[in-house]
Amino acid sequence: MFRTVFFNIRYGWIPKIREKFADESGMGTIEVVLILVVLIGLVIVFKGRITKLLGNIMDQIQGAAENVYTS
Repeated sequence: MFRTVFFNIRYGWIPKIREKFADESGMGTIEVVLILVVLIGLVIVFKGRITKLLGNIMDQIQGAAENVYTS
């Protein structure tokens, strides 16, 4: 019995669990997902202001384009 327990601790499932927790290869993915969540939240919060800003920019572009065609 002791031999089996020792074998599992040394070579069995416990080292595999430690290896999974020590593996940091997925950390980049988690960071990217969290950044995207924050950006989407900011867009939702400031949706009205962003819409007004883009509307003003498009109006200025259209006005400048009309000046080019009428000149």
